[in-house]
Amino acid sequence: MTMQVDEIMNTELFTLGPDAQLSNAKQLMSEHPIRHIPIIDADQRLLGIISQRDVLKHGGMDANEQDTAAVSSIMTDHPYTISPKTGVVQAARLLKRQRFGCLPVVDNGKLVGMVTGSDFVEVAIQLMTMAEDVVPDPIDEL
Repeated sequence: MTMQVDEIMNTELFTLGPDAQLSNAKQLMSEHPIRHIPIIDADQRLLGIISQRDVLKHGGMDANEQDTAAVSSIMTDHPYTISPKTGVVQAARLLKRQRFGCLPVVDNGKLVGMVTGSDFVEVAIQLMTMAEDVVPDPIDEL
């Protein structure tokens, strides 16, 4: 059976609304180990995504403008999304080929999770550990 994204996705997401200030995004990123923040509306519909790179790139604004700018002014609109039933291999290939930092997972128009490169590394570690348990140690010469 093919492993699906809903088996590995992170469902405990930190999100912001489109009118949240850039300072809110900076605070979330500094307090939690995250590099991407989905921007959603009141109905949990994904509007865009803001990355740590986006925040750093806009560091050239004057200090007041930096703190009060809306995240919607620098977010990536309509990011590529995947379904919870997307295969893990297909999602990993897409992430690598497109050089995305993350893939938001959307079901029935609503954000339900996200997968990142770290999630795929975790899957690889689990698979390698399982393989080590199955493959016997090499026999030393007698």
